[in-house]
Amino acid sequence: MTIAILLTSCFKSDLKYKEAKFNREPQEVIEELKELHDFENANIKWTVSRFDQDISHHLKVFLTNGQNLPESDSLKNQIGKEAMQIVLNSIENDTAYNDFVVYFITDIKNGVVKIGSEIPFSYQLEDFK
Repeated sequence: MTIAILLTSCFKSDLKYKEAKFNREPQEVIEELKELHDFENANIKWTVSRFDQDISHHLKVFLTNGQNLPESDSLKNQIGKEAMQIVLNSIENDTAYNDFVVYFITDIKNGVVKIGSEIPFSYQLEDFK
């Protein structure tokens, strides 16, 4: 009984995330992101993390299965920056976040198994000023 209570308290989080406040319809933003490189899917997510007493808020964009993406990391970084700029132009509370990450995701289905890769690019708000 004591172990169950201890485990429950370990997984319970009192951290509050800061939801993005859109100044236009979120679905419009998703569609604009998908059009960047004919992505199969795009998602926006906000998360919060804590290390010791430091709390950080993160804004993340996930771009899945883009068509004709360049091999070069510097070019992908530029596309990631364009994607995040679209999101930042669409929200009112960009200063609520400590960092911004764009993930390029490649998913391949092989029967019931899904394999893939994630390539993240991180930015700070100053990168967009």
